[in-house]
Amino acid sequence: MKLIDVDLRDDAHATAVARLRHAEVVENAGVEAALDSAAEVSRLRHRVPGREFVYALAVDDSGRIEFPHGVATVTWETTRGNDDVVSIDVFVDARHRCADTGTALLRHALNLAPTQAARVWGNIMTPGALPPHHPVRRWAERRGLRVTSVAHDLLQEWPVDRHVLDELDPCEPAGYRAQCFVDGVPEGLRDQMGRLSGMVTAEAPTGDRVVHPVERSAEEYTTALDDLLAGGGHRIEAVALAANGEVAGYSSLDVPASPGASIEVGGTLVLPEHRGHRLGLVLKCAVERRALELDLPQRSVWTSTDDSNTHMLAINRALGFRTDALVADLEGSRSDVLAHTDGVALPAHS
Repeated sequence: MKLIDVDLRDDAHATAVARLRHAEVVENAGVEAALDSAAEVSRLRHRVPGREFVYALAVDDSGRIEFPHGVATVTWETTRGNDDVVSIDVFVDARHRCADTGTALLRHALNLAPTQAARVWGNIMTPGALPPHHPVRRWAERRGLRVTSVAHDLLQEWPVDRHVLDELDPCEPAGYRAQCFVDGVPEGLRDQMGRLSGMVTAEAPTGDRVVHPVERSAEEYTTALDDLLAGGGHRIEAVALAANGEVAGYSSLDVPASPGASIEVGGTLVLPEHRGHRLGLVLKCAVERRALELDLPQRSVWTSTDDSNTHMLAINRALGFRTDALVADLEGSRSDVLAHTDGVALPAHS
């Protein structure tokens, strides 16, 4: 076996990663879906401001990547907040398991991660429950990782029935005004939107996992938006404005360039001091109403909600989202993972 550091500019490298990542979703989510290779490769090459993505492939000794054995996806934040974390996903083709391929990829992934990343995150996707004897869970635990929370990968059929929104849509509470924007909020709101978008993951319940807010400026908000638009995508945002003109909350949808891909919920957040007025539901309904007006070609909306976030789960269920898969979040210290995999010799890599 040989490990190859992926160059996404190389079509063969990018296609090999896309095929394995698609196979992982099909196997773990328990669904059959055709691979849109061009769309997946485009997604892999899409730059996400504030995040770095690198990949490694396990191949046979000849170095051929047409039939890779496995892939490691390594991700970390370059912005302030959670730069002590590296996220690692390892998938090995069923024909090449039980040969330390996954462990070798995991150790190599840690070599690719920044030295300041002391915490290791991962996840396990499954169509059903995740009992203690689940083979992937046992594999992860033997390598120093533990389950910290479980999230729902949710899908909503698109376009949503307008009657669903009509029945759910509450009136704007007194003292607030909801506004929708396509491809960016006005300049005067971007500083606040950057701050809120950096808070959304930290504010949402995530079980035992500790997530820090990320500081985002108006310039970083604009850079991320421009990058999405340059790739042919669009962003739809609903913003709740308080009586003093400040942003009290928001909900957003990111529309991909590919008609075959899912629209993604970019985030929904209401600041703590403005909660208790059903603003979350107001914003979720408002952003979907605006999306309906655009007659988008996509056929689904995707989001992820932690099992402990019962309030947002209830809103998503009411909007017609269904659980497509469960994702168990894993966490361990870098030193523990290295200690638990110390006996595995890394193969040559290039």
